[in-house]
Amino acid sequence: MYAGQFRQELAATLSDSSRVLFTQLGYVPYFQSVIPPDCYDRIIGIGNDRRSEFNLDLGSEFLTAAKANMFTMLVLPVVYTISKDI
Repeated sequence: MYAGQFRQELAATLSDSSRVLFTQLGYVPYFQSVIPPDCYDRIIGIGNDRRSEFNLDLGSEFLTAAKANMFTMLVLPVVYTISKDI
């Protein structure tokens, strides 16, 4: 039930063309399978590898450090890359 509700709400959210979904690169095909094709270009998959240091500038290299914590692996690099002031 939860997964079905998540897919419905994700599709509804991405129907707003100003919304973008940042995710791990490996999840892009899954998200494409549950949302309309006109939303595909707003899914941004970010690669990761087993580096020891965090990459906080996705503009210089589109990879993050593979970590168990989603906040440090994906959220912080995205925020540091797109924000002007933190």
